[in-house]
Amino acid sequence: MNDLPITYAGVDYLDRTRPLLDGAVQLEGISLQVVPFQEPSALFQRVAQRTEFDAAEMSLSTYATLTSQGDDRYIAIPFFPSRHFRHGDIYVHRDSGISHPTDLRGKKVGIPQYRMTAGVWQRAFLQYDYGVLPREIHWYMGGLKSPGDLEPNAVPNVPGVTIDLISNTQSLERLLAEGEVPVLCSPDGRPAALLDGSGRVGRLFANYREVEQAYYRRTGFFPIMHLVVVRRALYQEHPWVAVSLLRAFVQAHSTSAGRGCSVRAGRKLSCRG
Repeated sequence: MNDLPITYAGVDYLDRTRPLLDGAVQLEGISLQVVPFQEPSALFQRVAQRTEFDAAEMSLSTYATLTSQGDDRYIAIPFFPSRHFRHGDIYVHRDSGISHPTDLRGKKVGIPQYRMTAGVWQRAFLQYDYGVLPREIHWYMGGLKSPGDLEPNAVPNVPGVTIDLISNTQSLERLLAEGEVPVLCSPDGRPAALLDGSGRVGRLFANYREVEQAYYRRTGFFPIMHLVVVRRALYQEHPWVAVSLLRAFVQAHSTSAGRGCSVRAGRKLSCRG
């Protein structure tokens, strides 16, 4: 019997998915055609707006949102290409007077997409660990590094939560650097103002690694950012596809670990050999 041709769209994670994407791991009954993406935002927009891939990496929060709205085009399998602690990704301007999560009440906080998965986790630990509710913060949404990069597939604001758009000539990182929006929840690395030596910007949790470790010890949560989805129509016709994909992803991850690939301090990848 000929293998079933399947398209998979995703980011090439050397320490998790590379052996699957480069053909080192074979899929049972599947001929996999990989559609590579350099970064996930463009991929997530296409997966949410269209159904052009048989399987794809997808934002956890987008999947949950679409499903809650009755959009059942996809079914998820329990493999998570991206997991990430997010305490270290909240940045504050030095002149803001903010030194503790409870200081965020009544403050302006920038976020590229209110419903992004990173933001969901950040709001969760702010609320449940520090008692800071989303409605107690004035949220500002817009382009992170470039002006005018607005949230795709936007959903209505949560009742009681204030979300305003920044000017389409500004970016959140610039507003943070200037102190106009003194806090930034970022999903995409360290802002330039943290790295320029000026000392204008620091992390809300200066000892974020210790905070994240304590969070994991206490909750057991290693926050899921992305998952893998399969077109529901394909799954209903060939339910074995989900199992074959899951086994292959798990094997690829294990193979990467065998190669000595790991994410170390500073979230940089290293591999032996």
